[in-house]
Amino acid sequence: TAQVGPEVAEMMGIPHVAYIRRIEAVADGAIRVQRLMDDGYDVVDAKMPVLMTVVRELNEPRLPGIKGKMRAKKYEVTKWTAADIDAEAEFLGLPGSPTQVSRIFAPEVKADREMIEGEPAEQAAKLADKLKELKCLS
Repeated sequence: TAQVGPEVAEMMGIPHVAYIRRIEAVADGAIRVQRLMDDGYDVVDAKMPVLMTVVRELNEPRLPGIKGKMRAKKYEVTKWTAADIDAEAEFLGLPGSPTQVSRIFAPEVKADREMIEGEPAEQAAKLADKLKELKCLS
């Protein structure tokens, strides 16, 4: 439901950025990322520490070679219980979840977009006219 990442960030008191499709830069305790949107992407700057959730296109997983597959067959996965991590029972499972999913549905897609053709100056003028027509500009 895409709620876990933001909830964890809130509990930790750190910022979060969701739907990351690309990391552009990391420098001086900050990160610049591209966040996927319905109609493209935004570029977002965040100070670290920051919790990020990513979309599939961020990385193309590498398939393991034969040695990696053999090693994986022998690997024993560490299992932690609630007691192992000193988790409080009141915060576990469905009763401990801060959110409950009441229904899942696909949102209605709105395709009422208008493309503005022409050179940048023409596009800007047409956009300004349209915004005035819609009473968004005076």
